[in-house]
Amino acid sequence: MNDDVNEILSHFKPFFHAHGGDFEVEGTTDDGKVRVRLTGECVLCELKDRTAEGMTMALRNSLPDFQGIEIAED
Repeated sequence: MNDDVNEILSHFKPFFHAHGGDFEVEGTTDDGKVRVRLTGECVLCELKDRTAEGMTMALRNSLPDFQGIEIAED
């Protein structure tokens, strides 16, 4: 599932970079959760919850075993 997650979320990278931030997929859990670490300006962004919702929708639409996203911050 890690490769699929990275491919799906790679489409978000330009948006993050344009705003001075980035993210790293730290991995997936056995129960279908994805852990993502925000870096740079994204840590302080007021819209990070909406961004997480967009990532969640993209993953949920593509991965049948996906159960949720966990956002970590530097």
